[in-house]
Amino acid sequence: MRRKITIAMAMLSLAVATQAQDRMKVATGRVLTKAEIGVDSPRKEIDSKLGIELRRLLATDRTQVVDKKDGKNSVKEQPTVNVMVMLAPSAGVTAEMLESAGCKVHWSMKSQAFVSAPVDRLDEISNINGVLSINLPEKYQLQNNIAREATNVSLVADPLSAEREGLPQAYDGSGVIVGVLDTGIDFAHPAFRNADGTTRIKRAFTYRRTDEIQDDESESDWKNTYTDPEEILNVPSVTGTTHGSHTMGIAAGSNTGNNLQGMAPGADLVPADLIEIYDNYLVSGLKSICDYAQEVGKPVVTNYSLGAPGYFRDGCHPVSQAITELTEDGTKP
Repeated sequence: MRRKITIAMAMLSLAVATQAQDRMKVATGRVLTKAEIGVDSPRKEIDSKLGIELRRLLATDRTQVVDKKDGKNSVKEQPTVNVMVMLAPSAGVTAEMLESAGCKVHWSMKSQAFVSAPVDRLDEISNINGVLSINLPEKYQLQNNIAREATNVSLVADPLSAEREGLPQAYDGSGVIVGVLDTGIDFAHPAFRNADGTTRIKRAFTYRRTDEIQDDESESDWKNTYTDPEEILNVPSVTGTTHGSHTMGIAAGSNTGNNLQGMAPGADLVPADLIEIYDNYLVSGLKSICDYAQEVGKPVVTNYSLGAPGYFRDGCHPVSQAITELTEDGTKP
């Protein structure tokens, strides 16, 4: 049984309520079955934020002066609200049906629509057969700072709180290498620089396309290695995309004053910018990062943010075997 959530506007209390209905009908009056409505339809409680917003809108003085034959009169405007209308995909609710209930439809799909609607028409909209809920759009924000708090990273990174917690020192990644294998890394990004503008990237790698590799070429022919700090700042991304910058910023982005630094802003960075993600590139990148860590005698944490459902997780995959070998079965730092 599906619940159809409606907005009931009481004249005095202006309360927002839900109304359960056992059956939903299309315009022809035919009863929609549970299968027709779709098991993937949203089942959400009433949006309490919408109720708060409605009260705010209705409490605002929205009067305008209009000219009438008998003189000027003050008329109270009916406020409008921008809302997401969630729909049963099989119900066939159209933009025209929503507009007939007083909406301005900005866009619509089978499962939802974004509309502007007068507050006093919300109940009429909710009574359309196939409307499941009416919600305010969610606003999303950058939350690296919240992630750092939630995982206690901020706690262990601050010297005073670290001492208070009995830690031998504060930890911000200093003395550790963070290696990242990804596509689309901006080597000159402010998140990968020190406060004086110099790069935190100690070594960088980029790769050519796998199908361009010739039989007689060595790894150094299709893998570029950069060691000079000024050269690293001028290395172009091999794809022009940004996913690698995103993941490396989360892992170890610098504190640029916006409180959105990564988990280890003091770490040395060793990225491998992959034009395409293949096993041979991942293993080569992992090996190159670990070789550098071995060379400078520092522990390394390596990340590659990808997932694939098509292989076994029993350790027999080439990348898994490479990790086992490079870490000496997890015994190396």
